This record gives sequence, C-alpha cells and structure tokens, in this order.
Amino acid sequence: MFHGCHEYKDMLRAEEQISSSILSDRLKKLEENGLIASCPHPDSQRRKLYYLTDTGKDLIHLMQALLAWSITHLAEHLDVPEMEADMVMNHPKEFISGTLERLEQWESEHLTS
Repeated sequence: MFHGCHEYKDMLRAEEQISSSILSDRLKKLEENGLIASCPHPDSQRRKLYYLTDTGKDLIHLMQALLAWSITHLAEHLDVPEMEADMVMNHPKEFISGTLERLEQWESEHLTS
C-alpha cells in the first residue's frame, strides 16, 4: 500500500507471487490488528479497496529502514528504481514524507467521510 497497491487483485499480481489463500489470510489479520482498513470499491460491490490506518502508516519508518538495509545487502535481488533507492538511502525524511503525501492524496480521492 505504500506503493499505491490498494486492490486484492493487484496485490495478488505483485512480484512476490503470494498465493490467494495466504493473501486473504494476511489481509484479514492486518485488518483485525488495525494496520489496514477496507472500504467498498466504487465500481463493484464484490470488491474492496484496502488502505493503511494511522497505525499502519506509523510503520513507514521501519519499512524505510528495512528497504535501506535490503538495498545495501540484497541489491542484486531487488528491482528498486534508482531514483527510489537514492531517496531511501540519501534522503530518508523526504522519502517518508513523499510516501505519506501520496497516501493522503489517494485517501482524499477514494475515501468519503
């Protein structure tokens, strides 16, 4: 979700190639634990949009640190765009604030009060 993935079908297609049963279970657990929430998809009653709660967003600092570690130690196994890698490694505060701004923008477009 930090990268703009908010639908089950998009998460299922991600490069991690998680199975549908595991993805369903993890989304359910994340929602039960207050890290994510969901709302009905505007185009279909059967679909949901998932988004990070404030608690989930608080993980951004940890996620940035994990991504920086991964870039340092596992770069050959990652497909992180050069510009993003530079932001993560050299401008972490800007990376975090930009990511949170994108999440807020998505929420203002998709979540109704």
